[in-house]
Amino acid sequence: MEDRKLNFSTDKPIESDYQDSLGRSTFANYLANSIMNYDSKDGLVIGLYGKWGSGKSSIANMAISRIEQSSASDINKPIIIKFSPWNYSDKNNLISLFFNDLEAQINKKANDSLKKKLGKVLVKYKDTLDILSLIPTIGSSLSLLLKSGAEYMESDLNKLPSLEETKSELEEALSQSSQKIIVVIDDIDRLSNSQIRDIFQLVKQVGDFPNIIYILLMDKEIVSRALTEVHNIDGNSYLEKIIQVPFEIPELDKVKVENLFIDKVNAIIDDADITISTAYWDRIFQYCIKPYISTLRDMNRVINIFQFKYYALKEETCVVDLLALSTIEVLEPDLYKWIRINKNNLVYNQSSNYILSVKEQPDFEKIYINEFIDLELNPDTSIKSVASLFQTFDKDLNKNYSIFESESELRRQKRLAHPEKFNLYFSFDLDSVKVSNAEIENIINKYDKDSLQETIKSITSSGNIKYLLDELTSMVEQISYNRLEIITKSVIENMGYLETIDSPRSEIRSAERFVYSSFERIKTNDERFDVLKTSLKNMNIKALGFFSFIINNQGYAFGRIEHSPQNPENQIISSEQLDLLESEYLDKIYNINPPEAMFEILEFPFFLGEWEIIDKEGQYKFLSALMSDEQFMLRFVCNLAHRWYGNGEGGWEFYNEIYKKFVSDNQIYNTIQDWGKEDLDKFNKEEKIKLATFVLSYESENDNLISESESKKFWIS
Repeated sequence: MEDRKLNFSTDKPIESDYQDSLGRSTFANYLANSIMNYDSKDGLVIGLYGKWGSGKSSIANMAISRIEQSSASDINKPIIIKFSPWNYSDKNNLISLFFNDLEAQINKKANDSLKKKLGKVLVKYKDTLDILSLIPTIGSSLSLLLKSGAEYMESDLNKLPSLEETKSELEEALSQSSQKIIVVIDDIDRLSNSQIRDIFQLVKQVGDFPNIIYILLMDKEIVSRALTEVHNIDGNSYLEKIIQVPFEIPELDKVKVENLFIDKVNAIIDDADITISTAYWDRIFQYCIKPYISTLRDMNRVINIFQFKYYALKEETCVVDLLALSTIEVLEPDLYKWIRINKNNLVYNQSSNYILSVKEQPDFEKIYINEFIDLELNPDTSIKSVASLFQTFDKDLNKNYSIFESESELRRQKRLAHPEKFNLYFSFDLDSVKVSNAEIENIINKYDKDSLQETIKSITSSGNIKYLLDELTSMVEQISYNRLEIITKSVIENMGYLETIDSPRSEIRSAERFVYSSFERIKTNDERFDVLKTSLKNMNIKALGFFSFIINNQGYAFGRIEHSPQNPENQIISSEQLDLLESEYLDKIYNINPPEAMFEILEFPFFLGEWEIIDKEGQYKFLSALMSDEQFMLRFVCNLAHRWYGNGEGGWEFYNEIYKKFVSDNQIYNTIQDWGKEDLDKFNKEEKIKLATFVLSYESENDNLISESESKKFWIS
């Protein structure tokens, strides 16, 4: 991940109107005005109801800020106390904590008149509560009553003032005050059931004190359920007796939440070069994001995980898919897990289930609905989400939630639905990226010819050339015109390094797709001819095998191969230019030195076939003369062997229709026998196994395939 500062949303509520981007300040101002206009001396309990993440704390903060601003110059401005009842041991301790906070804030914020009136009376009431809370635990030792600084600690218990007496004194002092005290208690719904009970017993016990206004923030449903469980009564009725003025927070404007969400996403990806279609984004937002984000807390949680993943994976993934999957991961984790383990049913697959006949087609929709119900997921929402991301899934269900793209386009966009991209979305294992997007960008836009050659050679040798070629093919429209030729030449010239791959036919096909995709953009025959001619001149001998495929393709396009009609659409050069290429192709072959170097040519049998098509007579004379060299002859035969597999075994068999044009089975067999095992040490291990296979096959009466294990024994006997 790049070294970049991440601005995570801490879910911290806003403090004032200027931070409000969702239009909640109007409601907060209404709440503030209601409190400021309350002119009774009686205590008041206000309930501010809203779901988790609905912005209760932000609204309360804005209301308090409005009250403070409006009364800033008023000597009798309200005293604001934010009481946090998180760390208390029991109900009595909770009451003590409350009055400690009350005392501290009065000493700090009250005007001189209120301090003078409350002073000792508040301390007296608080200490009486402290002492009385200890009485049930007394036993034989009065030392448990000792409390530092308490006015009555040296008095006999019988001389303690009654709680009613001190409470009356406190009420009288408060009623004479011209300053109101506003007590805000937030996050009540996050407490345990017993803690919720204690909070409301505290409010019930001290809620009727004059000039004190309580603002209690909670999810009414959670608190009501908790009160029902601990009191075995109707929790709603209990709340109605305590809460005198209930305020239900209006639902957030979903459009505003969505716009704020998009603004936050844009702030993260402001440096991205995104080419995703508007239609695709609209569908993903409609089906994968919008159904799950209901509150500000939802939004912030998604933004946090997306931001972290984006900076780690932005070069290798589609930003829209990453955002959608992040949303599902955070807000519908069971669906996220289901997607992760169902790759084979979701990603692009040309042989997908939908090719089955109607009779064979299972009822996919019923299957998936039952799976989602078992996971306690909403099946309709889940199906829409998955179908919009995965076109194979969408096709199986015969829906229309996805926008269908070719495999190449899915790859170009680095979409979750592409089989080579899927796993990366679920991990940070960037080593699984065979060729990084940064390297591909350098290949497309930056590297000069030498750097291109070395990079493609290195990628080929590492076995990842197919991945690179498929990526380049998917991005060919993005390659600038003046870079097409140099990249195409480098690809063609380096195909000889496919020797490091055991069976490179799929790599060759990928190279062909890229070359012809490139040629579709290169405008003229002359330009395409120059690419091919230059590549042929500069390539090493090994790459002639790949070039044979290009020449062969053009031979078919011009009807030069037996029984093939002309196909002008596939003609990338003129007929005269093809003649020149074939001539230079033959010159390169006949000038191979030493002749044995031709055995390094990739796809050797195909190479021989194309050579024969172009110059059958010349090939026969050339190779027949070389067969007089017995070592060349035997190596020639070895290079016409190909593997077979079956019944848990494997071995070699030969393209005998090719070598028999130049040498007979009997001649090969006798040469191997005449050479003997010591002379055959001139061959490598694999070649020796092939030669043993030839001997055993020749001697076999029933013409069975010879396994490699049998061939190995030949040299031991």
